[in-house]
Amino acid sequence: MTGAGARADQSYPRLTSPAGYRNPRWSPNGRYLLLADAKREGVYLYDLYTSSFWEITSSPSSGRWCYWSSDSTKIGFKLLVETTESEFEQIPVVYDLDQREIVKLAGPTSACGVPSFANDGKIAFSFGHSIYILGPDFTVLKEFDIGCYANLTPISPDGRWLVYNDDTDRLWLLDLETGNKRCLTLEEGGYFRPVWSPDSRKLAANTFDGKLKVFDILSTQVFDLGYGWEPAWCPDSLYIVFSTVSRSALGKEGDLYLARYDGSEEIPITQTAYEVEVSPDIAATGWLAFGSHLTGKIFIVAPAEEIKPSETGIQIVPSFDFSTLKELDLSSPKKSHGYINPTTAAVVKGLLYKSDAVESIDVPYVHQVYDTPNSFDGRWACSATSALMVIVYYNILPKWPCNVNIPEPHESPFGRYVSDVYAFNGYTYDIWGCDASGNRAYGGYGYIVRQRWCPDNTIQYPHTSEYMGDYLQNHGLNSSVDWTATWSEFTSEINNEFPVIILTKLTSSGHYVVGRGYYANRTVVTNDPFGDANLGDTYYGYGSSLGNYYGEGALYDWPGYNNGHVSLMQCAPDTSRPLLFVYAEGTVNPVVTSSLKIVESSPYCVGETITAQFTLTNKGTAPITFDVVTVGGRDPDNEVADFTWDYNVTLDPNESYAYQGSLTITKAGNYHFFCAYRTPDGVWNTSIPTESGVDSTLDIVCKTSPNQPTGVLATDGTYTDRVRITWNAVSGANRYEVYRATSQYGSYSLIAGNVTTTSYDDTSVSAGQRYWYKVKACNACGCSGYSGADEGWAASNPALCKSTSSLDFGTSATSRTFEVWNCGGGTLNYTISDDRTWISVSPTSGSSTGE
Repeated sequence: MTGAGARADQSYPRLTSPAGYRNPRWSPNGRYLLLADAKREGVYLYDLYTSSFWEITSSPSSGRWCYWSSDSTKIGFKLLVETTESEFEQIPVVYDLDQREIVKLAGPTSACGVPSFANDGKIAFSFGHSIYILGPDFTVLKEFDIGCYANLTPISPDGRWLVYNDDTDRLWLLDLETGNKRCLTLEEGGYFRPVWSPDSRKLAANTFDGKLKVFDILSTQVFDLGYGWEPAWCPDSLYIVFSTVSRSALGKEGDLYLARYDGSEEIPITQTAYEVEVSPDIAATGWLAFGSHLTGKIFIVAPAEEIKPSETGIQIVPSFDFSTLKELDLSSPKKSHGYINPTTAAVVKGLLYKSDAVESIDVPYVHQVYDTPNSFDGRWACSATSALMVIVYYNILPKWPCNVNIPEPHESPFGRYVSDVYAFNGYTYDIWGCDASGNRAYGGYGYIVRQRWCPDNTIQYPHTSEYMGDYLQNHGLNSSVDWTATWSEFTSEINNEFPVIILTKLTSSGHYVVGRGYYANRTVVTNDPFGDANLGDTYYGYGSSLGNYYGEGALYDWPGYNNGHVSLMQCAPDTSRPLLFVYAEGTVNPVVTSSLKIVESSPYCVGETITAQFTLTNKGTAPITFDVVTVGGRDPDNEVADFTWDYNVTLDPNESYAYQGSLTITKAGNYHFFCAYRTPDGVWNTSIPTESGVDSTLDIVCKTSPNQPTGVLATDGTYTDRVRITWNAVSGANRYEVYRATSQYGSYSLIAGNVTTTSYDDTSVSAGQRYWYKVKACNACGCSGYSGADEGWAASNPALCKSTSSLDFGTSATSRTFEVWNCGGGTLNYTISDDRTWISVSPTSGSSTGE
């Protein structure tokens, strides 16, 4: 263990849940550390003055969340008393260090919260849907109904505020003076682990995807500090210490950081290779305590400089002297530091809250190691095995037995689908990946995992949840990935009898389980493909550990709750493994069974009305109603271009609906169309599963008639046998039409209808006759309007025209004028002669007129 900038040379032990301790929490006076053991998370107390170590209670998960009183004499936690196997009654208690006595605040219940303390000694805790505020003498001062059950409801140090989470896992601020409430987290996603700053102005909390947010209560500003875990405030209320987890070439690593609350400064505390430092906490004296996730050891470190007073109060210097690093001796805790008097009545009289009813669905169980083929090492196969359990729940795949030798010889009816090649619904699952022993495996495992864990792999694959969603859809289920999972979404799925695949942090690498039920106190009922994590080390680890065979119905606690079971967020998430859901809704299963097509043949032109058809079949086991069935579309500007909507369509199982709708094309360019429906609750599905070889999407190109030509010119007597018309080329045109009239505003007739160049010779002309010409540009979608008109003509042969044949000047000296011109075509040559009194003009070629 080294400070920032140093490296460790120790080898990397592959453990995920070591023996040892976690969650060190300083007492305000810096004398004590509260700890939880890694296995059961009981409550333990270490006295730094005497180096003595005491067990307060071994009650499971009680040590996951605890609070100190400001005078360091009391500890608030939740006592769990086992009633039946894996089920517990909960008692909110305060442990009095002076009296060494546990004081019950309320009678046993199925849902209560962890007591917390204000600086003036007030105590706050939840009981059912109510928040109780007690005085230092345990008298009830106030009660608030918050309308939901929240486990962590810390009161601010100044006693003014209280924070809690609702059923959507958003954080709410309760004003204890007025009773007013304000939601702090408006965006989607779950929050938990709220921690007050010592000045009661700011609140730090974790998101389910491992990020750290800070809320300024007065200014309402929210600061995103990025990925961080287990925040703890420094005494100055300006800095937060937290842990991070990342995945590197060296394996799983984690370090501690210190950051300013607004994210403007971040300081590494440790940068240790092959180590995962977790659970940091800073005492008022500046000492740092933290744990090792790999070994379960607890360490303390002195500050690099003493804490110095400032005008604003105590301010910590954010640096530590790792030469003072000390490992606490936690080898043998003493028993009976405190006790519970069984005859002592609860402080709060008359409280009884029972809400332990369970909602659960029956999902068949498959173990990723013990129910898969002997040749397959299934220790990494939680994703494919969880997906298979859901598929089997919907009776989609037939039995495909295999004989398995461990833990004892037995026949597994479905395990081969996890790792063997098979075909279903037109798809063959022959993609391979490497199992935990480096051997090739196919089936669901190969499809979901690919080669991401093969020794020489360099490919960055999409998240396994994305492939899992595709895998489920290929088997006819409606599936999607929810990266902002919340309790209310989970319970809604279970209430509708849809199992939910959950990516948990039961292990540091992430672990998939099937959520199949819940208790109202936020205990999740699962099918864990590796066994029951509550049974200890047989569940975790690598090497010879293959899990246990008790994962069917395994109970786990929702993040932010401690009901006596392992938490779904037992380990800190890294950036790629947050808590997420993969939905698998399969009681209704609409499938496109005939490809989307356009009835009309191409080309498709602007202004044309086209017709789309496809067939939708309910392949599920229950009727389904669609609010709307249509073909959705996006035009060349990515704007909506839907075909006509059919409303209120109901399909019984195996019933089909033949959709036909129309759309008028309004723009030229590329169109994208897709089969779509909207459910009665307003949710659109634009990625409907299809049968093999069936397409639910279609792309077409729509054209429009070209623009009218420009630059039209007709020759003016250039030729005697024709008039040549030319024009500029028009984009999108593949032919042109030429029209002619004998006057500019006369009636134009088509004289050429399939001109493929930009010129045309009109040879049907009379010499000397003047014509007017117009041109249209055409393609498969029609022709443009007329171009502008231009005059042209063909010349006749040369001819001399004159105003008189001769002029007689006589003997007078008067002048005479006359005109001559070429009234034919071509070139006219002529001569002029005179005999002193007469001038004669005669052509030398052509003819003469005007004699």
